Amino acid sequence: MRKFNVKLFLILMAVVIVGVGGLFGASYLQKPRIARALLWHARRQEDQGEKRKMAKYLERYLEFVPTDQAEKAHLGKVWTSDVYEKEPRVRLRGLALLTEVLAKEPNQPDLRRIAVKTALDPYILDTKTARDHLQILWKDMQDAAATTNPKDMGEVESLWGQLLEAEKKPVEAVAWYRQAAEHAPAEEQSFIHLAYLLRRLPDSNPDQAAKNVAEADGLMDKLVEHNSLSHKAYVARWRYRRDFDLVKVQ
Repeated sequence: MRKFNVKLFLILMAVVIVGVGGLFGASYLQKPRIARALLWHARRQEDQGEKRKMAKYLERYLEFVPTDQAEKAHLGKVWTSDVYEKEPRVRLRGLALLTEVLAKEPNQPDLRRIAVKTALDPYILDTKTARDHLQILWKDMQDAAATTNPKDMGEVESLWGQLLEAEKKPVEAVAWYRQAAEHAPAEEQSFIHLAYLLRRLPDSNPDQAAKNVAEADGLMDKLVEHNSLSHKAYVARWRYRRDFDLVKVQ
């Protein structure tokens, strides 16, 4: 009967441990190089206008460096951009990333605006997330009211209008849209949303209904007046007039 060779067994175990340790060590040392390579490829694809390819490289990079908040925000912005306009699942992932970044680094109003706009996307319509971000955005803006750009104020007011409209609160939405149109007259969406909303407001008072209609019509003229070099403003007014049978046939 053969004796168990303890010495040989221990030598073999030592060889295995050293080998496995070496593999883990090599893998550990390779991780930064792989991450840098993935980030380089992401940058290169972005420079070439290949946003989708860039996003894939950046997603893989974040698997190696999950603590890189700047690149996480970068990927979130790409996923919530027009590149994925018709892909709500991807946009939702982007919204989740932005929310994650903002939880750790809250003082990023531009990022928070993107989160609100994405949450208000008709294909997503996450009103709770939109309201959570918008309340923080509005509070920060009120705290810095003296130095806040009117255009930025108008953009956030317009977002409030969109949120309240989505929450089926049209009267409250009208008030916010009016403020937005006043503070940011070059912001076309405020005028458009307000005009359509005024036209569709239920009102049992004929005089008030007529005033709403007159205000709505005047708003679309003001839209063109404030954006006379924008073809989108003219197209928006034409569509409004078409939708409410105001187009004059020669």
